[in-house]
Amino acid sequence: LNEIDPETIRVMNVLKGDAAIAKYGDKAKDGAIEIITIKEAPQTSDEVFVVVEEMPQFPGGTAALAKFITDNLAPTNTSGKVYVQFVVNKDGSVSNAKVLRSTSAELNKPALDVIKMLPRWVPGKQRGVPVKVAYNIPIEFH
Repeated sequence: LNEIDPETIRVMNVLKGDAAIAKYGDKAKDGAIEIITIKEAPQTSDEVFVVVEEMPQFPGGTAALAKFITDNLAPTNTSGKVYVQFVVNKDGSVSNAKVLRSTSAELNKPALDVIKMLPRWVPGKQRGVPVKVAYNIPIEFH
């Protein structure tokens, strides 16, 4: 473990119980820690990160994002909150918008519609390279 450069660690997994034993046998009866380094990890262009060194940025920042959503949100007769997730792609485009949670199903379509209108972002980066990043935001309807 002392020979592993922390900068090369891509993923650490903790396995317990039956999962550890199934993968590593009886020697893992007390659990196992898997460490996958950057060299070992398969590089896929479709990998979507949740946390990266440089998170994607909406042009103008968070305040500009809030203003864009407020200005472009279709009016409704229902108030509530919709939590939406989308992917900011390597080129800054937005895709794969989906509702994670909602106080009213009636609000889901307007929330997704405004996300589909988002302009290109400054993409997120991992080790200086643009990557796909999942991004979550709440959208409030008043």
